[in-house]
Amino acid sequence: MDNPSFTEHDVELCEEMLTELTYLALTSSDRLRPMWISLADGVAMMVSPDALERSKDYALYRHRQNHK
Repeated sequence: MDNPSFTEHDVELCEEMLTELTYLALTSSDRLRPMWISLADGVAMMVSPDALERSKDYALYRHRQNHK
């Protein structure tokens, strides 16, 4: 869901934050993973479906690159 009061810069920051939170969820310990997922879910509600997919794709790409 896009927030009409967000500036373009705010939306970009939300997408970047979502990418980082998703990456942290992928790479963290089992004990911390639920926290990162919960935070990512909250940020995901602030971005468009396209931004959500980009974030997930990039986080997965980074995970694959860093964990070969």
